[in-house]
Amino acid sequence: MAISECGTHAFVAAEVEACSVGERTMTRRLFARVRPDELLTADRGFYSFGGVLR
Repeated sequence: MAISECGTHAFVAAEVEACSVGERTMTRRLFARVRPDELLTADRGFYSFGGVLR
């Protein structure tokens, strides 16, 4: 799982785990690395309700 920049497609942060670790688990780790002045858009399966990123 990675956070990349839209314009350059450069990776900003990444998490690598075994296939037994889910994307939402890795997302919690990466979410802490997003700065307050950045806009984060997520792919399918990550909803803004239900405490997914909390």
